[in-house]
Parts: sequence; structure tokens; C-alpha cells
Amino acid sequence: MRPHGAGPNDRFVRKEDLWSLLGSDWVPSILAFCGVDLPDVFAAHCGDGISSVHVRSNTGIPYTFTAHSLGAQERDGLLAAGESVNEDCDHFARHLEAERVAMNHARVVITSNDQERSLQYGHPAYDGAIDPSDDRRFAVVPPGVDQSVFCPGSVDETASRRIRAFPERDPEASRTELPAVVSSSRLDPKKNHRVLVDAFGHNRELRSHANPLFIAGAIKDPLRDDGSASPPGRPARPPRLA
Repeated sequence: MRPHGAGPNDRFVRKEDLWSLLGSDWVPSILAFCGVDLPDVFAAHCGDGISSVHVRSNTGIPYTFTAHSLGAQERDGLLAAGESVNEDCDHFARHLEAERVAMNHARVVITSNDQERSLQYGHPAYDGAIDPSDDRRFAVVPPGVDQSVFCPGSVDETASRRIRAFPERDPEASRTELPAVVSSSRLDPKKNHRVLVDAFGHNRELRSHANPLFIAGAIKDPLRDDGSASPPGRPARPPRLA
């Protein structure tokens, strides 16, 4: 049995328009899918973590919350870039309130680093929802996969050799042994590739200790082709349905 999900099956629904469907469609659907075999904990992600608040209120099962990026910073980025914010379209007020409730009721909030914890959750938009200095409420889990724990031996050796060869392809011989600061995402202004480039360009100490490594998806020449990058902070156009 597959969960029905949320919303109609015959048309595309923008993520900004899903809010009203999470409690009415998604939560009952996922609980029906689980049946009596409920997990010990749920993992909530992004603003739709509000779904886990509904699940918790129905079952008492705790959840973790990982925002990835918070709406307050997305809204600030749009305004800083000179973009307008259309509440009827973007629903930022509903987005921020959902985030506030999700982080407030989470057993643990997971961030990638201490800066994300202090700066993002310390944004004035989240005052009173959570205290970023409360060590009991946060867990910092750096990105990455420990292959000795998760699927050991499952990586194709040919692909693995190619991946290991990339960091040795471009740097000078004296830099090939330096660790890498990895940026892995689609080429998109809101992914902040430029910030990492600027950091290495202006910080000699950083350059002496590491190499920047950009993984930009299936783009043959990312220096000249940005693929299907969307404008800052705006969702890509919805697909056309036959």
C-alpha cells in the first residue's frame, strides 16, 4: 500500500499551496499507511514539519526537526535581492508560523553546524518559539555519510575511483593532499556558491588549509552552463501535465 499523499492526483500543486492539505490529507494518509506498525520517532523536514506536530498530537510519538533552510532567511534573501514578497503567492506568514510550531514541539532540532543553529534559529522571526542556546533541544550533525556504517561495500569501485580522481585533477601538486570544503547542490543563486568562492578568495588562511570542491550535478561545463538554475528564492516552474 502506498500513501495517497496530499492534494489531487490530476494536477500539480505548488509547494506554497500545500499547507492546507498537510493536516487534512497528508497526516491521515501517512497514519493509515503505517497502521499499527508505527515507528518510535518521526523525522520532520523543512516547513512541512508541521505535519509531525499533527502526528505527535494524534499518537504521542516524538519527532526530530531538520529545517535545512528556514523561511525567514529565504524571505530576507528575496528582499535583499530587490525581489518583492507576495503573501498571496508565497505564504511566508503561514510558512514562518508552521516553522515556529514545528521547532517548538520537536524533541530535538537537528542542524548541520553551530552557525546554522545560532544564526538561523536566532532570527527574530523565531523569538519565543525556541532558544538556540538550549543544548537540550539541539543536535549538530555535520553533513556526510559514514560508509562503514551505512551500506558498507556497496559503492561501485569504478565510480569511487572517478570521484577520488576529481580533487586531484585541477589543484597544483602541492595542494592535492589538502582536505576539501565541499559544496554539493544544483547551480542556483540561493545555494550560495558565490559566498564560498568569496570566502576562499579573501581568506589566505582558508586557502592554505583546504581546497573548495563544487559538485554541481549533471552539467558538463558548469563554468559556462548553469543548467536549469531558478531565479533567487523562487520555485522552478511547475511541469506541464499531459
